Amino acid sequence: MFIQWILILHVASVVAWFAGMFYLGRLFVYHREAYDKPEPDSTILKKQFEVMEYRLWRYITLPAAHAALLFGLILAWKFQDWLQPWFHIKLTFVFLLFAFNIGYAILIRKLKVAAILSSKKFRLLNEVPTFFLLVILSVVYLKSNWISSGAPLYLLTVVVLIAGITLLIKRK
Repeated sequence: MFIQWILILHVASVVAWFAGMFYLGRLFVYHREAYDKPEPDSTILKKQFEVMEYRLWRYITLPAAHAALLFGLILAWKFQDWLQPWFHIKLTFVFLLFAFNIGYAILIRKLKVAAILSSKKFRLLNEVPTFFLLVILSVVYLKSNWISSGAPLYLLTVVVLIAGITLLIKRK
């Protein structure tokens, strides 16, 4: 029963982590577009997005990431998953996602002072967590069959399609 609660908490933490990542990406787009608004709207919007981004990252996304890692490591210990090759692939992508999450923290600080990227680039950046989600889920559910199943090619195709659709929508 205990391990089932750990699994529930792990999944809930992962959901909250990704929800935070997806919403932060959208906030970055809106924050960047606030730079193009006339005054005083620009200043008011930028201040509001700064607060929203910081609170979302600091109080939801970052704690959820830590909880997901903690509960995931407890599950790996319980089921001895660290002995399996698929677990190493998953863990690699989880740590890359952590690095990406830290990159979001850097963007929060940089957006306070300048419009560092175009809103189009922020829209593309917002698709990166989707890639991580698809890779990590496919590794977990396909386990050792991940590479032989063609999942990497499938995921690359999905990411390219998402990026292409995003560009098309932005142009209209």
